[in-house]
Amino acid sequence: MRRLRIGATCFVLSMVCAPFAARAAGVTMAELARLRTDVDQLAADVEAERAAARDELAALRAERAELERQVRAARTRKATLEKLRAEATKRAEDADEDARRWAEPMRRAVEATRAHVAGGLPFATQARLDTLDRLERDLQAARPDYGRVLERLLRFVEEEEAMGGEVAYAQQRVEIDGTPQIVQVLRLGLALLYVRTEDDRVGWAVQRADRWDIELLSGPMAEVVRARFDAAEDNRALGLAPIVVPNVEVPR
Repeated sequence: MRRLRIGATCFVLSMVCAPFAARAAGVTMAELARLRTDVDQLAADVEAERAAARDELAALRAERAELERQVRAARTRKATLEKLRAEATKRAEDADEDARRWAEPMRRAVEATRAHVAGGLPFATQARLDTLDRLERDLQAARPDYGRVLERLLRFVEEEEAMGGEVAYAQQRVEIDGTPQIVQVLRLGLALLYVRTEDDRVGWAVQRADRWDIELLSGPMAEVVRARFDAAEDNRALGLAPIVVPNVEVPR
């Protein structure tokens, strides 16, 4: 660029002096005019090149400014990500601390509820234990949701409490004299369970040591129980009438 500018200057000076030199050298005015036109064109070309160089320089400066902006934005994102990672690490550590604090009490609570169900009246026992099995599996997950498990456990306990204050008429599978069969059951809270077989035998659930047996009844007591089943069948759609518990002593 510098050499081009110097050459153009020298050419312009030579053209200024050209008329005198032309007369001395016998050059015509037409030739001199053509030479001036060439000089003007050369000057225009030089200016165009200078303008293009200025535009290119401006574009490079703008590109540099954009790159610097992107570098600053990347640094800001990096700082933000590092902050978020630190916060996530802190939350994970807090969660681990919560796990250590909640794991054992929650496990004991589920075990105590299981003992209540397993030792209580044999009504839908397996289905209720299956619910507690799911809670135990959730507690054994890599990152247990203790809040969710506790919510479900409390709901289960509330349902158990509701069962303790209701009379229910249903069917379930029981074992009588070593033979499994489907029977009608009449449950008084979680305190008493009557059964009625398809052949109209009746009995009740009796706890012996660590297990429950179905003991068949006979005589007046059996008639009382049959009457209660008849009343339950007649009033199923409208709700069950209060049931009178037979005044008997559970065999030991």
